[in-house]
Amino acid sequence: MTVKAKELTVGQQIQVEYGDYDNWVDFQIDGIRADEKYIKVDCHTDTIHTTLVMKLEEMVEVQV
Repeated sequence: MTVKAKELTVGQQIQVEYGDYDNWVDFQIDGIRADEKYIKVDCHTDTIHTTLVMKLEEMVEVQV
């Protein structure tokens, strides 16, 4: 399912291309901070803890 970044919620799992081309990683959302232009998504997977920055209207793949 694809949603806008501004619709993401803590606890969801998202799939993003991370690192190399065509390297898809599933991240668990730990926290969300937004301002008028961007959303900062604190997330993790088994060995990676990172913050992803996206535009509010950017489309993101959510795992269901």
